[in-house]
Amino acid sequence: MSRSHRIEYLRWARAQAEPPWATYNLILSGMTAPEASELEMPEAEELLGFLHRDHPALAEAIAPVLSLPPTRVLVQPGTHYAIALMLTARLESRPGPVVVEAPAYEPLRRIPESLGAPVLRLPRCREDGYRLDLEALDSLAAAAPSVLLLSHPHNPSGACLDDEEIGALARFAARTGCSILSDEVYLEFLDEGESRSLLHRIEGTVILRSFTKVFGLGGLRCSVIAGDRVWIEAAIAFTDHGPATLPAPSHAVAMRVWERREKLWRRARDVAATGRAVVSEWLDGVEDLMESPLFPSGIICFPRLRARAHEAALARCENDPSSFGFGLDDLRGSSHRWIADLRRREDVQLTPGLSSRRPVRFGWASGWTQDSCGAGSKESSTTCGRRWSNHE
Repeated sequence: MSRSHRIEYLRWARAQAEPPWATYNLILSGMTAPEASELEMPEAEELLGFLHRDHPALAEAIAPVLSLPPTRVLVQPGTHYAIALMLTARLESRPGPVVVEAPAYEPLRRIPESLGAPVLRLPRCREDGYRLDLEALDSLAAAAPSVLLLSHPHNPSGACLDDEEIGALARFAARTGCSILSDEVYLEFLDEGESRSLLHRIEGTVILRSFTKVFGLGGLRCSVIAGDRVWIEAAIAFTDHGPATLPAPSHAVAMRVWERREKLWRRARDVAATGRAVVSEWLDGVEDLMESPLFPSGIICFPRLRARAHEAALARCENDPSSFGFGLDDLRGSSHRWIADLRRREDVQLTPGLSSRRPVRFGWASGWTQDSCGAGSKESSTTCGRRWSNHE
């Protein structure tokens, strides 16, 4: 890596993983884990073995579901590593800017920055339901980008790309030679999610899936990379410079999970639907304090605290001298100040966020985001999203 950028969200999230936990913990980024009784545990020899192949048994099991040969599926330890791996491989063969949506989950921007790639932002404006700004997309062609990196469904809003947006991305990729890297770790929350994937809809695309979000098994550190054959083959060479292979215990448990995927996907969708109804009713009751789009699937909500409510929350902790840390303390007017105060007073844990122009006002659980839409208006600063997957 040519430069090292701290990812403040990850630093903060790791700190929150240590007890004591808040009574009202609203920072989960995915499902709660299934009970161990729902999974058949692997045999000892599976846990202690070594994966000798680039495309092990888990890749072979996943490939038919994705309508791919196993040679176009990799399993690697974690989505952040998967993003870094695929960007490294692509930028080696074609240097150039990386286009990243805005707002975005912070690592989507930080990882290409750390690889030394110029990062260009593609707006997804709140006022337009977080659709891609297709005029801005067209204007980015002149920069000859190497990769366009986005999340689908969008993190932090939950919006899904429609046919018009996917068609525009396909034309952009064909016109510029830019490759699409689609972070689809929340896709299985959607009914008929595979039909919504970009995998077979845009030539040269690579998608990312995870056992963390829908299955609730973040401890496995198991992610799936699938798609373009040339890009996958280029990435394999770089796996020799990292973990080299998925650890055998993660592979063994992930195999058992994959065998029960339909049941676990239904569980996740049922929990999400129940939680969405609760959140929808709650949002209706706090319209004077905030507003939020609520998309029909998944577990993501992205509320915006109204300016007067934000100012009142800041005033409540104005004289509090305590430090929040993680690169946020020097930011005046940031939501992190009253979020820390809320944890102390009410034992409610939220997640702060940052704007590309100034700190955002409100955050619930999607991690730091970057926003470029409407940030010039005091009333329109964007917020972080809430997860409700722990409402079983």
